[in-house]
Amino acid sequence: ITTTNGILIDFVLDIPDVPYAEKTLELIQRLKQKGHVVYMDRLYTSTSVVKRAFQEQQHICGTVQDNRGFPSSLKAGDLALTTGQWEGMCNGKVAAYSWQDSGSVQFLSSFHLPGAGVVFRRKRGERERVEVPAPIVAVEYNEGMGGNDC
Repeated sequence: ITTTNGILIDFVLDIPDVPYAEKTLELIQRLKQKGHVVYMDRLYTSTSVVKRAFQEQQHICGTVQDNRGFPSSLKAGDLALTTGQWEGMCNGKVAAYSWQDSGSVQFLSSFHLPGAGVVFRRKRGERERVEVPAPIVAVEYNEGMGGNDC
């Protein structure tokens, strides 16, 4: 776990034969009931992790792989989204979003409500960054990760 500034707070060793879900839940358990939203990349995020953490009163937001419990109706191959478009759904306390950035990005969150925002991207051949519509979950994920990808 790092701060948004990249300062290491805690870590768990990668022990063979221990599922990532168990390692992830062990690590975030140390933040229990402190009011944090834990942002994580797709290696650690799954529907089961988000649901179990929510039961423990912890919030998670992360990108997610197709095979980690992401709703099949929102998978990139089933949607015809163009850059800046997204679809989402909520099942109880877990929201799922599929957003088209330069590629398809999928999110799970137990914290974010539906809402719109923008991110800034560079277009090939242009100096200025352009606004790209994005779900608020994508905007806050980028801020919460703070450039960290570990």
